Amino acid sequence: GRWSRGLGDVYKRQADGDEKATAIAPIADDTWVVTGHIYGSFDFGGGEQDCGESRNLFVLGLSASGEHLFSRCYGGAGWDEPSAMAVTSAGDVLWTGFSNGALDFGGGELSPAGSYDIFLAKFRP
Repeated sequence: GRWSRGLGDVYKRQADGDEKATAIAPIADDTWVVTGHIYGSFDFGGGEQDCGESRNLFVLGLSASGEHLFSRCYGGAGWDEPSAMAVTSAGDVLWTGFSNGALDFGGGELSPAGSYDIFLAKFRP
């Protein structure tokens, strides 16, 4: 069937309300993973999460009917922007983009090496 969803932050902390989805990839069994950037707090269906005051990353899993499966945000005081996602045959999600601040995807903090740095991450939904 067809479905649609509108998503955004809970509290418009940023004057321009800048939220953007930048990539979507199929996971398995007609489920999807979406990434983008967001300011502030959001609730995509799994409870409110606070992503802070700057542009940070989000990842969102959706079922075949558009229902929330999982969502997380990552980032810090810097400007974070995802660029692309891909899914391996084993079901791992590969994620890339750039950041000008420290990031922690759960394996320890990645400190910036310069002004804007590339990040690569792999996770299993």
